[in-house]
Amino acid sequence: MLINGVSKKRIIILISVFIVFSSFFVLTGYSNPAKDFINSENHIKNILIKNGFEIDYEVSISNRAQVPVLDFISARRKTESDIVHIALIKDLAKNKNAGVFPEICFDDKINKLTDVAVKNDAVLAVNGGYFAVIKNKIYSVGYVMNNFQKYPYFIKHEDYPYFCIFDDGRAEIYKSSELRKFSKSELAGIKSYIQTKPMLVYNGKASDTLRKYNEAVTSKNPRSAIGKLKDGKIICVVIEGRQQEADGMSQVELAEFMESLGVDRAVNLDGGGSSAIILNKKLMNKPSGGNILFTIVGEERPVHSSIIFKIK
Repeated sequence: MLINGVSKKRIIILISVFIVFSSFFVLTGYSNPAKDFINSENHIKNILIKNGFEIDYEVSISNRAQVPVLDFISARRKTESDIVHIALIKDLAKNKNAGVFPEICFDDKINKLTDVAVKNDAVLAVNGGYFAVIKNKIYSVGYVMNNFQKYPYFIKHEDYPYFCIFDDGRAEIYKSSELRKFSKSELAGIKSYIQTKPMLVYNGKASDTLRKYNEAVTSKNPRSAIGKLKDGKIICVVIEGRQQEADGMSQVELAEFMESLGVDRAVNLDGGGSSAIILNKKLMNKPSGGNILFTIVGEERPVHSSIIFKIK
């Protein structure tokens, strides 16, 4: 039997194939990665608006295949004197062809983050971990490693958490106690890491431990943090502070803010005058600067380490 020139048998086969594939998509949760990423950005934006923020600036950046891989939002909340800058980076583990890759940068001197981003052709950069100058030599506070090469001068802090980059491009955050349980083969897969503190969010909950320390509760400053959302995307957050229009946040406030964004795990980075975030080689926040050893108030302060993201 023919229906408009098409056999009934062929129609039945086509309908069956459609039903099978439709069932597969529903059962596996398959959806359009680009659409999912836009929805995640909208989710962050909606949370900000719900919490009283006004959006100042937003942009979406795509890879060479024109697939969105990074969203950036700047927002302010006048009632709390908050100015925040948020970068959301596509899930690297599930999208190996996304074309965006994280790296950790450092050398034996301090550099402005803008210069690091330009030198490495990074689409995004955020300042890294703490450091100290001892007898004219730069020491990292905690371990820092890139491309399997550890920085030789460091102040040892075994209990600091880690932001790790694996050789397949995945990025994860671990407590030091978790990393100590890794096998040799698992440790061998970690290409780069930066050790800093404190852990702000763990398994979706803001740290209760921070509340035990008065400074973590009351001291408002510029802040930087990096985290991983429950859906696998990486998020970088920089909070402005020490300015007339921006007080900054305490570590407890930052932890609660990260939790509100749906972060599963997050770790604090160096803050204060070191807090900086670069997008397309341009400084996006207003640094507090300060500290006569490095720079004057209001200027970008050189830092020792940084976390960058490149599109290839």
